[in-house]
Amino acid sequence: MYLKKPNIGLPRFVQCPCCGSGDWRLIWNNSGLQAIQDWKDFMYGGRNFIGQIIHCNNCSFRYIEIPTPGNNYYTDADHSGYSSLANARLRYFLDLRTALCQRGITLSNEASMLDLGAGDGDWLSAWPEVRHRCATEMQPALLKRMNEKGIVTASGLEGFANSHFDLISAFDFLEHIEDPNPLLQRLQDRLVDGGTLIIGVPDMGKWMARLFGTRYYLYCPMHYSYFTKKSLTMLLRKYFSKIEVFPSPPMRTSLNGLTKWIFPKLQNTVFDKIWLPVGYRASLIAIARKLP
Repeated sequence: MYLKKPNIGLPRFVQCPCCGSGDWRLIWNNSGLQAIQDWKDFMYGGRNFIGQIIHCNNCSFRYIEIPTPGNNYYTDADHSGYSSLANARLRYFLDLRTALCQRGITLSNEASMLDLGAGDGDWLSAWPEVRHRCATEMQPALLKRMNEKGIVTASGLEGFANSHFDLISAFDFLEHIEDPNPLLQRLQDRLVDGGTLIIGVPDMGKWMARLFGTRYYLYCPMHYSYFTKKSLTMLLRKYFSKIEVFPSPPMRTSLNGLTKWIFPKLQNTVFDKIWLPVGYRASLIAIARKLP
């Protein structure tokens, strides 16, 4: 079903937020929509909890037509097992830091960093020499952990309204935003001249995502938007003139980390001790520089 302007009520986007096209295609239309009961359904439930998914025929950007508000689910989520993968996340972020350094991204001791949706600060922990480290996060328990590490925190970007940063990062964040454009404009404004924005999003153009289509495990209610390398590049070019997009380093996980996405009812703390032998490259990393 091809749609010049989606015949689906009031569309979330008339023009694609990445490329500006109005050439849309409906790729998932769920007549048996299941109601979201709790944070697990919101975060890890698949396409059965999504009504419609729309595809841009020009740049392959995709979006959920009617996203479910998620603030309460993020706040209520059980993060008691979050620390079990802390070593894996830190190793991943150290590998990512190395990849960024190879691309000329370095920070002095006096630099300032801001990480959006920072969890318990694993990315910021990969830069211990940077004195001015800030983060946003909605989950109170995670905010407390970061404060204990000396990271300045706020529940949202408005908490740093008068601050500017040498580096702003947002990993697994942009896909949760209803409209990425206002956020990117705000982030561009918060960077110092010569500053850098680092974005990490699920790679929905990789072969496994293309093979499984909307059955791919990262299609879920908490992901409002879905990006490919082309669509992410076109989006960032609206705000930055120097951009590089590349596959993320592989991230290792435990069997429990896998089951929470594929078979959430089978999760067991015993699986935290069983590590998969190889890592998985699930994301795209984008470097966008604000030129002086």
